[in-house]
Parts: sequence; structure tokens; C-alpha cells
Amino acid sequence: MRKWPIVILFLSLSVHAQPLQNIQILKGLTRPEVQRVMNEMRAGLDVHCHFCHAADDTHGASDVKPQKAKAREMIRMVMDLNARNFGGKPVVTCFTCHNGHPRPATIPPLPQAVPPDTVEVPAKVFPSVTSIIQKYVAAVGRELTPTTSRVLKGTHKSPTGPQVQITVADNGEKLRGDIQLPDGTLLSQAYDGTAGWIRDKSGVHDMQPDDLVNARMSRRAFAPFYTSAIGDDAHVVDSEKIGDHNAWIVEASNARYWFDTGSGLLLRRVAYFNSPVGRIPEQTDFDDYRDAGAQKLPFLIRVALVDPWSGGTRQWESIQVGAAIAPEEFEKPQG
Repeated sequence: MRKWPIVILFLSLSVHAQPLQNIQILKGLTRPEVQRVMNEMRAGLDVHCHFCHAADDTHGASDVKPQKAKAREMIRMVMDLNARNFGGKPVVTCFTCHNGHPRPATIPPLPQAVPPDTVEVPAKVFPSVTSIIQKYVAAVGRELTPTTSRVLKGTHKSPTGPQVQITVADNGEKLRGDIQLPDGTLLSQAYDGTAGWIRDKSGVHDMQPDDLVNARMSRRAFAPFYTSAIGDDAHVVDSEKIGDHNAWIVEASNARYWFDTGSGLLLRRVAYFNSPVGRIPEQTDFDDYRDAGAQKLPFLIRVALVDPWSGGTRQWESIQVGAAIAPEEFEKPQG
């Protein structure tokens, strides 16, 4: 899908895009939501956007390529399968059958190797979710809460853009980001959960609806971890390696969490969000834990999305917890 001109706090600067055109099925979704759904489909087949969209079609409205008509058929099929067989839950996705190939395999390969006899494997013994959370809390020293103010300074590197300097002021619902481009230009955004503003080379202007959706989507991807996010339905499902670290996997209804079996620290969070074509994953890796006041916090955050042009890596140089942030920092500037 479209690459945003510069990645900042909320994935992009103001979209200033034309209204969505020729939407026949995914009605009622915002532009960022449609783009995320399109990238979920793109990832399922491991193709470029131009697999369905004409290369010179800047708005994605053209029906000149037959693959686009087929994609609409596939969307209807997936929605119907989930409605008829899973109570409307987004169980079946494009990836379910395609597994990263434009043409899904429909028959088993030959010749077939003789399979080994079934060997009964002893059931794995896992620690309880409670003990994993307790070990995490002991490791970080003191938990952050959603109302804890923070000022973070460091760098942001998007998958396709330059590395830039970034400062984030986070105070509950309010969030501000200032970014310095390689040419010295300073860009700013602020958001309070329902409204926001952007200051760029064209001046200061209010966030438009698509900007607000981008803000919410990016904030949740880079958000810190709170143990309160793990509900009573969570359970330990397995263990595996994340890099060089062994990790317990805790599964909740809408996310999975990987906790280091040794240190107890959180290594990875994969959150899932429902869409018409299935659950869409958002992966956040936490690394480089250091002391920040009374707690340990990850100074390296990596976000991976089905949109390979978004996400990125943030390396914090300093994190000030409990910082006093003046209210005017979030107010829309004049001019």
C-alpha cells in the first residue's frame, strides 16, 4: 500500500488523501483500516500491492486487473466461511490456505516419506501465569501504569526512511512527539485520545479522521506493557526461543506474550485485532532493559506489522519516568 512520506510518532504525517473510491465490500472502514486489511491480504499471499492494483493507479480505484475482482470474491468467501462455520469469529484468513503463496497448494506432494510411528511425548509442565507475572514484576522492580508520565528521547528508524531523532512526552491520554529530520527540520504531533494537531513544513493544522486512526494504531503498537492487559482467561501454552532467550508463551484472548524463562522480562507481545478478513497481528519486541528510576524498562522497541512499510525501531537514549510535563506542551501552537 501507499508509503507515508515520513514516519514519526503516529506512523505518518497528515494523510491529506482523497476519499476512498470504489469500495464495494469493506464499507464503513477508514483509510488506515482498509490499508491494514489490504496488507493482511498482501501478506497472506506474499505479494506486492501491484499484484491486484494497477501500478499507475494512485488511488487504488481501478478495476483494470482481473486479480482485483478475484480478491473481492476471496473476501466474500472468507467472510462467509467465518459467518457460517465460526459464528462470525475471524478464524479463517487468507493465510490459512495461501500460506504466503499466490496459489495455495491443493494436493499433497509426491512421493510421500513413510511417517514414523506415533511416539507418546510426555506432557510439558508449565509454570502458572501468576508465577510468570510475579517474576516479571520482581524483575522490573515497579510497574508502569497507564497514567505514569514519561519523557523518552532517542532515535526512530522506519523500514524505508532515514533514522531520525525523536522525543516523546507521554502523560496518560495525552501524547506528543517531536522529530528532527536529517536536514534539521522539526516536526511535531500531539494527540489526546480524541483529537490532535500536526505541525509540519506547511504549518499547524488539526488531525483529520484518518490521522486520528493512525495515531491510535501506532500508539498501541509502541505502547508499554501493563500486566493488567493479561486477563483471567490467560494460560501458558508452550515455550520457545526468542533469539538466544528461552521464553514461556502466555496466551490471552487477543494477544500472546513471551517472557524470558531466566530473567522474567517480557521479550515479545503479539496483539491481534479483528478485521473482515481475519485477525491481524501486531508484533512488538522489547529489548535492552535498563534502570529508569525505580524500574527497569526496555530501551529498544521493535514493531513489525503486516504493512512492511510501517512499524520500525526505536532506540531510547533516556527515559524519564514521572516527569513533570507542562499542559501547554500538548496545546495546539499558533501559526
